[in-house]
Amino acid sequence: MGKEFDPYYQNAVGTMNNEDEPDGVIVEVYQKGYMIREKVLRPAMVVVNRHEVPEMAEDRLEEEDKGEE
Repeated sequence: MGKEFDPYYQNAVGTMNNEDEPDGVIVEVYQKGYMIREKVLRPAMVVVNRHEVPEMAEDRLEEEDKGEE
């Protein structure tokens, strides 16, 4: 937790929008991963923080509504 997400070592199973944490940082660990030396046996299952911009989502919805008219 608190480390930068690396797809080689972790499998992202979800995202969370937490403004207190930087973007792309692991905020929860569902299942611990395992390695032998440099080889990944099982990647960790984690939730990654992702800052979403709600204004952009609203703009897209407005554009879709205009296109249907």
